Amino acid sequence: MADITFVDGLIPKRNDNAPDYAICKLWVKKSEFIPFLNSLEGDSANMEIMRSKAGKLYVKMDTFEPDQAEVAKQGIANARQAAKPTQELEDDLPF
Repeated sequence: MADITFVDGLIPKRNDNAPDYAICKLWVKKSEFIPFLNSLEGDSANMEIMRSKAGKLYVKMDTFEPDQAEVAKQGIANARQAAKPTQELEDDLPF
């Protein structure tokens, strides 16, 4: 299992009395969150709001990177599929 990088200064809070469409609130502790953001490379970061086994919400970095060989393989498969005529087009042929 990969190491989890917790996001400093970003705390999700769920109100159990809130309606289902209100997922959670985010509390931002600027004194922790801004230095955390500044420590990251690049202009953006992916984060996920998770629920621990104990039911507590937390924010972690989304560090998923697809296997480049698999991405290339899927790209070729998708290109081949797109190049095939669809059944609908085959049925419209006048001969």
